[in-house]
Amino acid sequence: MAGNSRNESVDEAEVERILDAARHAENVRTRRRRDALREVFVLDQRFVLKRFTWDPGTQHPRPLWKIEHEALSRLEGLPFPRSVGYRRRDHDKKAIMEYVRSYLPGSPVDCFGLVEARQAARLLAAAHARGVVTDDALKGNFLTLQDGDLGFVDLGRARVYPRPTPAMVLFVGRELAKFRRHCLEHQPELVTAYEEAYFDASPLKASQQGWAKRVADVTVNLRRFRKGVIQSRPDKA
Repeated sequence: MAGNSRNESVDEAEVERILDAARHAENVRTRRRRDALREVFVLDQRFVLKRFTWDPGTQHPRPLWKIEHEALSRLEGLPFPRSVGYRRRDHDKKAIMEYVRSYLPGSPVDCFGLVEARQAARLLAAAHARGVVTDDALKGNFLTLQDGDLGFVDLGRARVYPRPTPAMVLFVGRELAKFRRHCLEHQPELVTAYEEAYFDASPLKASQQGWAKRVADVTVNLRRFRKGVIQSRPDKA
């Protein structure tokens, strides 16, 4: 998982070529948030189109297309999709941003065992080594690829750092906690295997690893405390 790329330029011409050439677009997700209508399409099983539509007179939505493009541009050569770029166009008094990345073929991870936990640990550590924290380590974002390795597909929430800053260490800890909860369901054997593999491959210094581990533990314990408080309320009895 060595190597790096910092080519973060936007190729609008390639985006336009791909969209014009697409023969079949399958809508796999549609959500409306306060800021925009968000749609996801799979194009000919080769590319993924993310379309954001909003009223130019309203607040500009968070630029998820720019975030994902920058993050994926740093992760070229790793089992992540390849970012193509994005373009804006206006239509029928609406602003439309279209973002295109490659389609990563694979199978959903139904259950994380020891093998998958260690694979995910090494994958996230490799991303962190390039300054990218996914901030979305959910089971649905991991795929088992044809070679048996794990891939990761959604970087719309990613955070990108030039080096391991205190803020990055904080979000690495949050990511560790999220993975423990959503993918490992806090199973002790899996958590231990995951953390051993992650910290063995982590780009963080020993002191930073310690802080990331503390953040993860505090995050998990705070959520358990809040859950306990909610369940103890009279209206929940």
